[in-house]
Amino acid sequence: MEINVIAPKLIDNMPLINQGLDYFEDEAAFSKGMICDEYIDGQEADNVSFEQVVFRNVTFSNVAFRYLDLLDVRFENCDLSNADFRESIIHRTEFVNCKLMGTNFSDSSIQNVTFANCHSAYASFSLSKLKHVSFKETMLKESHFRNMTLTKVGFSECLMKLAQMNGTRLSGIDFTTSDIEGISVQIEDLNGAKVTPLQAVELSRLMGLMVV
Repeated sequence: MEINVIAPKLIDNMPLINQGLDYFEDEAAFSKGMICDEYIDGQEADNVSFEQVVFRNVTFSNVAFRYLDLLDVRFENCDLSNADFRESIIHRTEFVNCKLMGTNFSDSSIQNVTFANCHSAYASFSLSKLKHVSFKETMLKESHFRNMTLTKVGFSECLMKLAQMNGTRLSGIDFTTSDIEGISVQIEDLNGAKVTPLQAVELSRLMGLMVV
């Protein structure tokens, strides 16, 4: 199912942002610019905000930006693996060709966001609220989607083996083009989810059935 996601609203001819990246203070704010080919290492700050910013070929290493505020932001070919973005607000944002292995988005508000061709194994979205969010051709192996609210969320051709989805209602979620082998989910939360016949056989194990 195609999800209608509002794209970031970005200006043309953005200037480069190269100041303030060596040390982030709490409540630092960046807007209307591009951050390219940077290595941001060991930074920790709360309430950092980015508005109308494009990140291109940026690596975030040992970064903890809790209460992060992203609005009209695009990440291209970035590595955000193991970054701590808990309790953040992420709206009208795109992650394209990014590494998000183990990235922590838990307890966040995520709306009008696209994850396209990303490697997001072990990422955590637990306790978050996702609305108008599209995952396209994205690796989500052993990712965490526990105790969440999903509203108009799409998974298109995603690898979701062993994903943890306990406590998250999946009504209206279309898994038919994705690999959900071994996902962990409560049987009552599957009511209204869309699956293929083969996926239904796989999920029957949750009811203790033996299909012969």
